Amino acid sequence: NSLNRSLRSGAAGGCAGGPRSEVQTQIDSLMGTELRRLENLTPEQREAEMQRVMEDRKAAQDAAEDERNFPDQVDTPAHIPAKQRFLRYRGLESFHRSRWDPYESLPMDYARIYQFQNIRQTYKRVLQAFAEFPVKAEQYILIVLKGVPRAAFDVAADELLQKQRGFLTFSGLRKHEHKWSILNLSLQFANQFKEPIKSKESLLIHIGFRSIRGNPIFSEPNPHGDKHKFLRYWSPEDKFAVATLYGPIVYPPCPVLCFRTPKGGGQAELAAFGSALMPDPKRVILKRVVLVGHLYRIYKRQAVVRMMFHTTEDVLWFKPVGLRTKLGQSGHIIAPLGTHGYMKCQFSNGLRADDKVYMSLYKRVYPKWTTIPCSWLTAVEARYAVPSLEPKPTAMELGELPDEDEEKEQGGKKAADSGSEKG
Repeated sequence: NSLNRSLRSGAAGGCAGGPRSEVQTQIDSLMGTELRRLENLTPEQREAEMQRVMEDRKAAQDAAEDERNFPDQVDTPAHIPAKQRFLRYRGLESFHRSRWDPYESLPMDYARIYQFQNIRQTYKRVLQAFAEFPVKAEQYILIVLKGVPRAAFDVAADELLQKQRGFLTFSGLRKHEHKWSILNLSLQFANQFKEPIKSKESLLIHIGFRSIRGNPIFSEPNPHGDKHKFLRYWSPEDKFAVATLYGPIVYPPCPVLCFRTPKGGGQAELAAFGSALMPDPKRVILKRVVLVGHLYRIYKRQAVVRMMFHTTEDVLWFKPVGLRTKLGQSGHIIAPLGTHGYMKCQFSNGLRADDKVYMSLYKRVYPKWTTIPCSWLTAVEARYAVPSLEPKPTAMELGELPDEDEEKEQGGKKAADSGSEKG
């Protein structure tokens, strides 16, 4: 009885206030009969039906040439409430027109970076101050290094000569270039590189005279928008993307080269190239997940959707979020039906049986602070490998000497051992 009352109230709420037709009453009666049958299913039967739907979806994904045909689609877990699984996500009425506060719920790493109030005015002042530098082009100068031990310099120079590089590179820093911020790099794939690159993958990046190793996240280039869609995989078909990571501030224009290094060692391969954009911590990158629902019963612009959620509480939680279909219709949730995630929905136009219902949810993502400056020296680059992805080399592998305290402890142990031997 409660199910029938819910069905009638939902149907009445979905109509435009007019009288109920006989066809509508029959449709509601059939829906109620089918829902009662579903309510009486045993857990094993319900699990078998759910497994059948999942197998059909998996077969459709396997038949597709690429997962690009199913972008950002995820399955709602049956053992975890959807409102708990997607707690940090929210719905947007329009990806381009809806507002997202760039200072909302920032991570702790943002307290360690620098943000310009007006990056373009600062850039103009920096260039003007650099134009008045006393050293001109094609002028010989004498450089004196302060605070550099002579032994360390000799080791570096000998290694460079052994590798037949034969020179050292000295680069001056402009104002604020010693500070760290959020770097945005406009990249495109190299012609000979044909593999997709996953976000947060370890890359060796050369930005001007600097060389850093980090885990950038990729997003779609959108120069006229304030929100940018996160890319789980940057594929060669996309061609262009923007890489975001923590790093020392660099003013554009500045060339960028990205190399992928094999995990087992070997020569790095040029993956992408491009230029640096303005450092901007306020760049909003949104990760999207798409929940998929299947049409169960259709009557004109109304339909019963299942398999998007599994509980009534989840349907009520996500009720304010809008829906869309694969063929371009928009809609919303009217009311839940039953106790297993079935819901009655209203759409802008009539539906087809082969259509699917989607719900898009978004959350803001940030890069991880794994950026570490590298050097052309092999020992220093091995020492500053990314700790989250590669094992940290030991002090003996790097050729480091033990600290004075460790030497004293070792000396005391040796003295104690010698004293015990004498005793």
